[in-house]
Amino acid sequence: MEHLVSLILLAFAWITGYWLMKRTETGYVPTVRYIPAFDALDEAIGRATEMGRPVHWTSGHGGAGLYSDKAGDHMAGLSMLSYIALKCAERGTKLIATCGFSEMIPIAEDVIYQSALAAGKPEFFQKEMVRFNTDNWHTYALYTMTTVIEENCASNIMVGNLSSTEGMIIGTGAVMIDCMNITGSRSPGRMAQIISISDYFLIGEEMSAAGAIVSGDIDSLASVVSSDYSKVLYCGLIALVILMASMGLDTSWLAM
Repeated sequence: MEHLVSLILLAFAWITGYWLMKRTETGYVPTVRYIPAFDALDEAIGRATEMGRPVHWTSGHGGAGLYSDKAGDHMAGLSMLSYIALKCAERGTKLIATCGFSEMIPIAEDVIYQSALAAGKPEFFQKEMVRFNTDNWHTYALYTMTTVIEENCASNIMVGNLSSTEGMIIGTGAVMIDCMNITGSRSPGRMAQIISISDYFLIGEEMSAAGAIVSGDIDSLASVVSSDYSKVLYCGLIALVILMASMGLDTSWLAM
């Protein structure tokens, strides 16, 4: 019975996702709630422009790169890099992108270059914008913190697979030079620490939603919104099980 319940939940998630994606073909655009950290991106870039200081971006390290189950977190960060690079190119603001893994270097370079083309300023892209030191997370964290301080960045944007330790190391260095911090993570344990040095914070799936918004990919946005339907179903099941358990009824059928 438990396998049947799992199959039903999986089918429900797939059907709602497919339904919303098909609706987008008719012009429907899924809506998401207001995300303060997303709107703060323009503030962070504008701040750097006015101060004549760089913007720094990284998707973190967290011990797992693009060839892991954390690839989605890094991709959400790269989607935001696309938007950040576009705005920096339009305003002529210096941008520095630090990668935690070597496989991200060509992707980050291409993202910035494509954004520069979209802004009509291909000359904006310079290969030295993308920095990489090592795959070791200890060295990555110290190298990135040093980069932020030495370059005297005005805004530090860390969204992706960011561990609490590296987030605190880099973020604290940014605070030391009066740098605006915008961060994001899916892990509740990491959030509790990193949020203390953040001006704005993207919590959990806000990263995916913000990444989908800035990329302009309606299908990705529909996929993010469809997950809310599954959450409503899960909450309903939890309420049902609590009610059944309080009445002494058998709930073993829900075991998964």
